[in-house]
Formats: sequence, structure tokens, C-alpha cells
Amino acid sequence: MTDASDRGWGSGWPVDRSDDMVALRVEGADFPGGVHPGVQALMELLLVESISRGYVTLRDGWCWGYAGRFIKTPSGGITTTPSNHSWGLAIDVNAPVNCFGCTSHSIPAAMGALWTDYGFRWGGDYDGAKDWMHFEYMSTPSAAKNATARAREEFMQDERLDQYAKGEDAYRDRYKDKGGEDPGDAPNDRPEWFQRGWRSARFAALNPHGE
Repeated sequence: MTDASDRGWGSGWPVDRSDDMVALRVEGADFPGGVHPGVQALMELLLVESISRGYVTLRDGWCWGYAGRFIKTPSGGITTTPSNHSWGLAIDVNAPVNCFGCTSHSIPAAMGALWTDYGFRWGGDYDGAKDWMHFEYMSTPSAAKNATARAREEFMQDERLDQYAKGEDAYRDRYKDKGGEDPGDAPNDRPEWFQRGWRSARFAALNPHGE
């Protein structure tokens, strides 16, 4: 059975990848453990789009990211198969109301279809017990980059795209003015999409070799 290591993401559980993760925070909700930098921007874009379409309202403390572990069973049993959480390629969304194996859930099929279109698998589409909270990226790092570019083009229209570009430009200007020293977080009085653009440029500056 193939896993994320066969798709170019390196090792998963039992290797500890926690130091490789980057933070994921959307609309005030943290995803503890973070996620792989190769999918962080794509996940953020899809979460924001899911919120804007009315599919979900994120609850802080109900969401999860990286976890160095195996795949669980609905009853909490143990397997020997690495979970995509152990690569930072999976997130759980509003887990208490979208639990693994439950018959009720709050995430709609339309949200699952949206994420599937960008290379994810939704646990609500599993053949057996449904894992309604769970979204995992199933393709390669290069495909993730292409999907991120497509999501930016399709979702970030008009004032959002303009604010995002201004945020990226502002970070680059500050970075240059400081002689290549990181100027830190975005000004908190600027629009949300400005801050997202700032974070994008900051990540690129601090991670010049990609992954």
C-alpha cells in the first residue's frame, strides 16, 4: 500500500516531523501541531473559501493538524499504518461535531467536493466508517504548488487579491529596508488579506529553498 512517502513527502510516523511543520490559523481557530509547509497555503485558502461559502464556521479548540501517529479506527483501536497527520498533510475540522464513525455531522458534502477538487480526500467519502472531520492531501508536492496557484487565481478576486498583493509587497519592502532581517509579524491593524499576503512573503523569505 502506497503512502505519502511514495508521493515525495519524506517519512511519516514513527519519524518525528514536528519541527518541519508551520502554523495554521484561520479566522481565530488554531490547528495545533501545524501542517506541512507544502500544503499550508492551500489549506488556508480552502478553509477561508469554505467559510465564505457558508460551509463551516471554525471553532478554536476543535481543530487539529500534525500528529505523529498511526491511523486510528472508529473505536480508537491501533493500526500499524502511518496517518497522513504524521506528515502534516491532514487536518481535522470541528472534530467534536464531525466525529469518526458518527452518523451525524456538520460538514456538508459540498465542502468535501470542493477540497477533493484540489487534491484532498475527505473522510466523509470513505467506503466504511466515515471520518467527517478529516481532510488529507493525496498528491505530490509539485501538484500541491499547482493547486495552490489555481486556488489563489480562482478564490482571491477583486479586493482580496489586491490586499493580498499589498501585504506581500509591504513585507518585501520592510525586509529589504532591514537588510534582509525578518521584520516580524504583519501590522495587526491591516486587513486580514493584507496579513495573509505578508505571511506568504515572510515564509518565502525565510524558506528560500521551498519545502
